[in-house]
Amino acid sequence: GTEDRIILDPGSRIWKVGFSGEGKPRDVFYAGGENGAALWILDRASNPSDRDEEERVLEARLQDCLRSVFHK
Repeated sequence: GTEDRIILDPGSRIWKVGFSGEGKPRDVFYAGGENGAALWILDRASNPSDRDEEERVLEARLQDCLRSVFHK
């Protein structure tokens, strides 16, 4: 049998989601909301405590995006 696999292409600004075998993504959306803000940036904080906070915020944002993908 053929299995459908979920395809996630997470970018810092735009995410594409769909199923394997389809010609195009089912949905393309801005991960940071309508304003198109980036979820993450390459310029990281140098202070370890600030970096830990950045990672916690990023994890929460990624979880929100994944929830919206699987519930919508």
